[in-house]
Amino acid sequence: MASVPSASAADGAYVLSDVQCDLAHDGVVDLTLVNDRGQASATFEVAGQPYVVAPLSARAVTYDGLADGPFSVPVMVDGLDASVSVTISCDGAQTAVLPKVGQVASSALPTTGSSTGWTAAIAAGLVLVGAAAARTARRRPA
Repeated sequence: MASVPSASAADGAYVLSDVQCDLAHDGVVDLTLVNDRGQASATFEVAGQPYVVAPLSARAVTYDGLADGPFSVPVMVDGLDASVSVTISCDGAQTAVLPKVGQVASSALPTTGSSTGWTAAIAAGLVLVGAAAARTARRRPA
């Protein structure tokens, strides 16, 4: 999922939120506390924990091991409410991509250029053209 800005202070301090799923199908919420101000620090309070972010900087706060459903984090930016509310959906049905009929399922990368005959002929032709161009360039009077 893409990062989504939540509420923000009018002067360049805001919170981005991003929801992902880990390998155990638990939710992970990343909050990015962003301060785009050029001169002043921003004070964020995330679930009662204060964070001071320097000018033109950011800080990450991560919540993991989360169950499916709504998840909210109270956030204040310089005294203004910027709370984040997201929905976690990691335990849904998993989609498997099956091979087409007649194909073999394999995790190996597909082979390319298996016909080396034409590749060698094209490479040799390019080398000969380059050598001829170099000889022609040397023979021209200055």
